[in-house]
Amino acid sequence: EGIAGMTSATGRVLAMKIEVESDAASALKVEERMAQLRDSIILLASDYSYTELEGIDGKFRLKDDIHARINAVLEPTQVRRIYFTEFVVQ
Repeated sequence: EGIAGMTSATGRVLAMKIEVESDAASALKVEERMAQLRDSIILLASDYSYTELEGIDGKFRLKDDIHARINAVLEPTQVRRIYFTEFVVQ
């Protein structure tokens, strides 16, 4: 399932696409809660600075935070993994 997010802080823009790995039941839950998931991810990503997202460690931290946020929104349903399929900071 794909989730796209975009945020702007201090004149910078983050554009990303996320794919979610899950079972069929979780995929249905992701579809049902898509607006809430997008909102939650955008709010989370807006807390990251450009400097944090420049390096690989910041991207991994954001990825882990997004994964935890998605699972918190979907609880008790869980997704296995998330993947960045597009990630641009300008």
